[in-house]
Amino acid sequence: MKFVNANIASSDLYTDVYNFTDFRPPYMYPIYESAIIDRVYFDFDQKVRINGEWVQQPAYENMLKLHEACMKKGFMHLPRFTGSGYDTIVLTNPDSDIKNKKVCVWDAVLYLSEKLGFIADPQTKDVLPRIRRITNTFNHKPTARRFCIPLDSEIIYIGEKNIREIAKKQHFANNLYGDKFWDITQWDAPESKFQKFLPDINIKINEEDFADLNGCVTPCIKNLLSRGDLGWQERRDVILFLRDNCYLLDETIALLKKYLSKKKFIHCVRDEKQPNYLYRNEQYMFPHQKELIDLQACPHEAGTYCPKAKFGCLNYGRAEEQK
Repeated sequence: MKFVNANIASSDLYTDVYNFTDFRPPYMYPIYESAIIDRVYFDFDQKVRINGEWVQQPAYENMLKLHEACMKKGFMHLPRFTGSGYDTIVLTNPDSDIKNKKVCVWDAVLYLSEKLGFIADPQTKDVLPRIRRITNTFNHKPTARRFCIPLDSEIIYIGEKNIREIAKKQHFANNLYGDKFWDITQWDAPESKFQKFLPDINIKINEEDFADLNGCVTPCIKNLLSRGDLGWQERRDVILFLRDNCYLLDETIALLKKYLSKKKFIHCVRDEKQPNYLYRNEQYMFPHQKELIDLQACPHEAGTYCPKAKFGCLNYGRAEEQK
């Protein structure tokens, strides 16, 4: 606390959510896969970004929902006011041998979020490298200007306005509730059990164009789609091709579901939300031929005219048409 108080006026101060057993030299950065899973972290902000849009959230009420659910089960948990929003750590058994740490923790967050009726911020799904404010340090955000304080039984129910008033100063109190660990081992699996969080795909696609990768699709896109397990760059090129050829977002997602492996589709559509992002940002354009050749997708020699590239490759085809 001597170090904390010496730096309160000049800086926001954070620590890792998890402790780690292994570190990478020479700078000793933590190896995230070595995280000791003894907790699940819930962050309740006033706004959550969903599909690129900010959604207002009742952060105080959501924190209380989790608090009351944990009290009912007797789960050990530590709720706090962070200076602007709220967070809560729910303690789990540190001796549990969890193999799929990221999936397990995130699925536990999704489970309680759905059960209690609040939205888990998808931007926080990368759970192992997360950081949080150090208790009783100052939140320097212009909209906050308050201390991050523990919410003990004396103040947790006094309302947001009163909590914000107390948080003008440091507040040293015991905010540990409950006496049992939360068992999250049921979510220890290689892939998420929450497939229902994927979009419901019921859009009909143009089978004449895409059945068996035949039809009007350019050779480079056919080559990419035939691979199934596409990397981020390859998926980007496919999505941009479909977008530029006037396919609706839902149609593009349907086509990705048809041709990508299940694992890649989940990662692309639910985790990265790559189609949504590329459809919103028109500054991203279909690549030049060199990139497609580097990906071993383009069958033509550099500079060769592609008869199906009218709305595609910017590096060739158009120059030939202008002649």
